Amino acid sequence: MPRAYLSGHSIEWPTNRSRSREIFDFDSRPERALYWTTREEANRDCTLFNRGIEIPSSEGGMYILRNFKVEKRTSDEFVIVCEGPFIPRQRVAG
Repeated sequence: MPRAYLSGHSIEWPTNRSRSREIFDFDSRPERALYWTTREEANRDCTLFNRGIEIPSSEGGMYILRNFKVEKRTSDEFVIVCEGPFIPRQRVAG
């Protein structure tokens, strides 16, 4: 399965009484990933993400990502990566 790095996380707050929604972005390029300054912080957040993040699957339907892992990107940057059936996005030049 393809690997992707967590590259964005935000919360969409509704204007009505519906529930808020978490939005996650992933990118195949580690240089575009969000990073943590310590392995401990990244591991802590992996524990939260390993509860499951639902994404549209390249195989159809939905897929729940689990088994997030921490990788060292530089001496003081740690990124979170996961394998899954990601749907590639069209890259735009610029």
